[in-house]
Amino acid sequence: MSLILDGTNGETFPSWTTATRPSSPTAGQVGYNSSLGILESYNGSIWIAGGLPTPSTSGNLLTSDGTNWTSATASASGGMTLLGTITPTAVNSVSLGSLVLTSYKQVQIVINNISNGVTTGAGFTFSSDNNQTQKNVTNDAKTTRGIVTIDLGTGTIGAGVITTQGGTQAAALAGGSTNIATSSTTIYIRMNSTNTFDAVGSFVIYGVK
Repeated sequence: MSLILDGTNGETFPSWTTATRPSSPTAGQVGYNSSLGILESYNGSIWIAGGLPTPSTSGNLLTSDGTNWTSATASASGGMTLLGTITPTAVNSVSLGSLVLTSYKQVQIVINNISNGVTTGAGFTFSSDNNQTQKNVTNDAKTTRGIVTIDLGTGTIGAGVITTQGGTQAAALAGGSTNIATSSTTIYIRMNSTNTFDAVGSFVIYGVK
């Protein structure tokens, strides 16, 4: 494994799979995980998705055990709070209600192995009223995992790391719109058209201060 520096074409990082990660990594070590299709780095105790910081008062950490993504809780002074988990059944729309978001700046939605049987045009959207206005994530007959961050001041999707089955990058998320805000009391996640989720996986939702 080696780092290749090329001023014209960019840098090539060492590559490994989840199973063949370095056995004795050092803090700051970075490589490309071909199982997940992402850059990841070692923070001294765990592997984290590339570009996402370690826990702090702002909170924003995504880790993987090789199967599921997990958003880790940040420090007690601010940081992240688990709001709830949605486990889809074979329905068109799922939701998490009775939310109080007024003290949060963002919502993070961790997507763990969500799938459907639709082969073309499948996807799901995030909203506060179950109104399907924009497909925020595409996942045609694939298993999708990753994280979505929604700014509660604007409803705009910011940072996102999404991979689908085989490590393929899903649809671009940054700049996508939702109507989720600090005043929202319910978050709906809905498949487009009349499509339905498979009864597998989960959505884990966090509030970020």
